[in-house]
Order: sequence, then structure tokens, then C-alpha cells
Amino acid sequence: MPDITDLPDLAVRWLDALLSSASVDTIGVTNWWPRATAALVTAAATADTYGHAVSVACRKLQIDVLSKESAKTLADLQPSIGTVFTEWRQIAERDAEYLVALTRLHRDARKPSRKTSPVKPVTAEEAMF
Repeated sequence: MPDITDLPDLAVRWLDALLSSASVDTIGVTNWWPRATAALVTAAATADTYGHAVSVACRKLQIDVLSKESAKTLADLQPSIGTVFTEWRQIAERDAEYLVALTRLHRDARKPSRKTSPVKPVTAEEAMF
């Protein structure tokens, strides 16, 4: 059974898995994080089971089908979150903005780093050879 201190991490992993199946083309860049927050809050406030929470969040994020990786992560989280579902719901609803911020940091840390060196312009002469 997870400790109460594990709940934020479980919520971040849960939301990250869902967002990995969401489409920025469907949601939009400017709506991405507000929609993530709404999905977390609505799932926490209305769901009575773990599976119901996943379904509610998928509807809010307009996810028709979860990717294989997302589905596996969500299935792996079910035993942990399911045993403390009431407490998880409370923290997810109460601290949604904070949990979304942590999720954002988590996702940003996974992105490949951009090269900081500028691209050297090529002269026409160099391009010919």
C-alpha cells in the first residue's frame, strides 16, 4: 500500500501517461495545460473507481484510444492508486495546479535538449563542393 507521500508522484505519473496519448493538434498548444488541469480535477471530483477516473480524464482530453505505453503505465498504476483511491482523489482535486506543474516539469525533463550552437551559414561556393 502506498504511503501518503507517494500520492503526488502517482498523480504525476497518471497524468503524464494520459497526456502521452493526447494530441496537441486536437487540444491545442494554448489549451494543453488548462485542459490537463481540468481533466485531473474532473476525474478526481467525479470518479468513483480508478477506471472511471481514467475514462473521465480521457473524455476531457479527447483521447479516443490510449497508446500501448500509456495503457501499460495506467494498468501498472492501478494497484497502487486503487488501494488509496479516496486519498488520491482528494490530493488530485485539492492540489491539481501543483500536480500539473510537476507533470509539466517531468515532461520537460524528458525532452531532448536543444543544441545551443548556432547553425553556421554556408556560402554558395561551399555549397557547390
